[in-house]
Amino acid sequence: MGAGQSDLGIANLAMIDLGQPALVTGNEDSKAGRIYRAQFEQTVKEILRSHPWRCARRRVILTPDASHQPPFGFAYAAPLPADFVKVIKFNNNIDKFKVTGPYLESDDDGPELTYVARVPTAEFDALLVSSIAARLAWRWCMPLTDSANAAKEYRQAFSDIFADAKFADALDGAPEEPPIGTWAVARMTG
Repeated sequence: MGAGQSDLGIANLAMIDLGQPALVTGNEDSKAGRIYRAQFEQTVKEILRSHPWRCARRRVILTPDASHQPPFGFAYAAPLPADFVKVIKFNNNIDKFKVTGPYLESDDDGPELTYVARVPTAEFDALLVSSIAARLAWRWCMPLTDSANAAKEYRQAFSDIFADAKFADALDGAPEEPPIGTWAVARMTG
């Protein structure tokens, strides 16, 4: 499942696609090195946030912060995990919640949270690695090649790879339970 890649390894997949020399270190004082440092982590988090990747899921029971009370709307505010990227499931998908800054606000004093985490890069699925590399190639195409036509091609390549990756990821488990709407909640609670 895991691709065992490093941050620099993923960046070099994009560099190779672009016909650029591979980066030897992430601290290179070159245009490519500066672009890598400025955009790599942001791109990874964008891709992680765009889909509930199974290889990046974590589950936790949150503990409310007694020193931080929401000003209105909810009774409790629990600090989100340091590696938090996106909520996948909160409790039973019926309870209301809101992510506000570094907190998850709710009326539950011990909420169960399933979320996408910024896991170590070595834990990424092979198709997640390909998606990130394709997005980097698209993002880096103009600054490194100055070709608008090539950028269009890399954009299409990213879209195709990303769609395949999301489809394959969805097949790696049972279908997710969709959130229950307010009508269904009213019917279940009488």
